[in-house]
Amino acid sequence: MLIAGAHDGSILDRGGKPYKPSTARGYEQILETYIVPVLGSAKLSALHRRDVQDFVDDLRKQGLSPSTINNILDPLRVIYRRAIRRDEVAVDPTDNLDLPAIRGKRDRIEPPEVAHELLAAPPVPRRRSGRWPCSVGSDAASCAVFSGATSTSTTA
Repeated sequence: MLIAGAHDGSILDRGGKPYKPSTARGYEQILETYIVPVLGSAKLSALHRRDVQDFVDDLRKQGLSPSTINNILDPLRVIYRRAIRRDEVAVDPTDNLDLPAIRGKRDRIEPPEVAHELLAAPPVPRRRSGRWPCSVGSDAASCAVFSGATSTSTTA
């Protein structure tokens, strides 16, 4: 039902718009790969938060990243959001789960002395085509290989 509704536009996202086809396909793949094999036999009203928490804990044990676990839960959240709006269930078992923290990778921050060197360096010139030129001091053969041309010059 979720997948058909997501594909035909009868199930809308939180913004009230139909799901994009790629989102519907992604949800379908997640449901088939992760959710249905583990939780698919339970009725919506019979699924409890502890069941979903056990599912999350198993995903963690499999070594999946926090972001992936969060993405796996998205189709289940959509199902329960719709079921609650339609008064088919009273409680959303995907709410208030103990989820692993999503920690983004931090940007590398250079020490001040390196930052000053980088800022003081002259800009690298570009040809009008937008391609990088051969570096200063390169021999003709290196430039030819870099640009994809053939070189006729030889160096002794």
